[in-house]
Amino acid sequence: MKIGSIIRVLFISLISVVSLTFRTYAQSCTITLNSPHQILFYQDGQLVRPRFDSTSGKWKVELTVTENPFLVYQEGKWNLYNSLGCEPLESKSVPLWVTIIPPVVAIIMAILLRQVVLSLFLAVFLGLFISYAFDFNYIDDAFLQFWSVYIIDALYDRGHLSVIVFSLLISGMVTLLSTTGLMHSLMQLISNVIRGVRSAQLATWFSGILIFFDDYANTLVIGNTMRAITDAYRISREKLAYIVDSTSAPVAATAFITTWIGAELGYIQQALTELGLDMAPYQVFLASLKYAFYPFLTLFFIFMISYTDRDFGPMLHAERRARRGRVAPERTEDEETKNDHDHPPYWGLFSLIPIIALIAVSLIGLFVTGYTEPRQGEKFIFWLARVIGNGDAYTALLWGSGTGLTVAAILVFALRLQSLTDIVGTVVKGFESLLHAIVILVLAWTLAVVMDRIYTSHYFSHLVDRYISVQLIVPLVFLISALTSLATGTSWGTMALIYPLILPLSWKLSIQAGFPEEVAFEILAATTAAVLGGSVFGDHCSPLSDTTILSSLASGCPIIDHVKTQLPYAITVATVSLSLYLLWSLIGISPYVLLVTGLLMIVVIVYTLGIPVSNTPKNN
Repeated sequence: MKIGSIIRVLFISLISVVSLTFRTYAQSCTITLNSPHQILFYQDGQLVRPRFDSTSGKWKVELTVTENPFLVYQEGKWNLYNSLGCEPLESKSVPLWVTIIPPVVAIIMAILLRQVVLSLFLAVFLGLFISYAFDFNYIDDAFLQFWSVYIIDALYDRGHLSVIVFSLLISGMVTLLSTTGLMHSLMQLISNVIRGVRSAQLATWFSGILIFFDDYANTLVIGNTMRAITDAYRISREKLAYIVDSTSAPVAATAFITTWIGAELGYIQQALTELGLDMAPYQVFLASLKYAFYPFLTLFFIFMISYTDRDFGPMLHAERRARRGRVAPERTEDEETKNDHDHPPYWGLFSLIPIIALIAVSLIGLFVTGYTEPRQGEKFIFWLARVIGNGDAYTALLWGSGTGLTVAAILVFALRLQSLTDIVGTVVKGFESLLHAIVILVLAWTLAVVMDRIYTSHYFSHLVDRYISVQLIVPLVFLISALTSLATGTSWGTMALIYPLILPLSWKLSIQAGFPEEVAFEILAATTAAVLGGSVFGDHCSPLSDTTILSSLASGCPIIDHVKTQLPYAITVATVSLSLYLLWSLIGISPYVLLVTGLLMIVVIVYTLGIPVSNTPKNN
């Protein structure tokens, strides 16, 4: 009886899928309006304007029938409608705030259930169901569109495919160097300089600052190369992932010659052009650095906990577990890998050759892909920053990672450590180790595509328009940017959304409030820094972020353990940063004084909340 019921359910499901194949929809949808005033229509991110029909004497709006919903602003409210239904505006719809539920569900479920893949899958499907306004008549559409449209759209992106490819190449290179014992020899060589836990953590922090030009390169190179060293000194994988993740974006976002600078200057220039201001975007960027509290305080916080070897919260438990001999929260393959090669320590220098090749070729690639002639009277440092900022980071990293893997393979073969067949097998093994992380990345990107289709980012821009005031614009922008980045999992996407909205608004509100242009300029600079800091903070907290996932991957740490241990530290620094923005907004204290105050607050927090981790001898 049970078997018969199951067969009937499967047969009905099959009929439903087949019928979906032959389901047809109208090509267009016309909605009649009583009045065109106080109503806006958006479809596929574009504003659709009503037209007057002289025959009927009424206003009408024509929409293309697609799988994507359309957004309507009416009577002070935003609502999402299913365009397939092509029904009047009184039909079933969902309020726009509902669109923030999928990322919230993904984050909460991932932390509670420790099942990132399942959480992301359910969040994506929930987002698709929202796009049909919770209409159960289209639940089969939502399920099939997930497989045939949204995953493909997430992969049909050059940047996403580039991240997958250069992650695979770097993983293959590191696996090759580790399996042949060259990385172990490098660890022995470095151990003559690194004498303990403190110096191992500081070396990781300093290495992250050195590779300042790109956050992806920083994350993948430092995480993969320093893992053997931090393992040897029984530093937890969670701590390594935190140091790697929390140095990459803050350094890349504030350094003068990075892959971030081009995008940042572009957004600033767009705002200056809109406002008709005759000033250089570099001028605003440089002025904003003294307000970049979160990035600078994060770097200092990492230095303090590394130098003092003090931790608190979940990180303290992770560090004490590591000191007892288990560096990873779960038993991992690389933790159990045995090294049968016994090379002299100086052989470790060979392993530096592919790493240096990777970094050098990546830098050259940025220069080549971004090269442009110097402008008349332009200083060399400004020209170089513009070239690197305009460079194609994905192309450069593909060149660098491909060169690094090739050099590593040639080196291993020349030293007769492996045959060509074994080299290929080892590289493929490195590729296979990334399968789980790549699945998470693809699902996170898919969720981002879905949230774009259901206008989640539009909700946050609505918050900006509705609640921002000039008196508290900087702290509010910091919070809204953080929430947007947390929900969407992308600091770049957040900046692309918030910058064009908030930079012109900050200047206009300042002038309307009667502030002189000098004060308005400082508010503009502080707002620029607040968007940047909030975007990076939200990115640090989000398990949906590609840099969070890549940091976990490169450090050999499960993503949920990385997020759980990093979250208290990120919130701590963000709280200090927010308090500094409030003091600046309400009292007008100098940002330099506030920055020093923030550094002192970090020292007090580390020594007050931080508990020394017991020093355990090096794991030989």
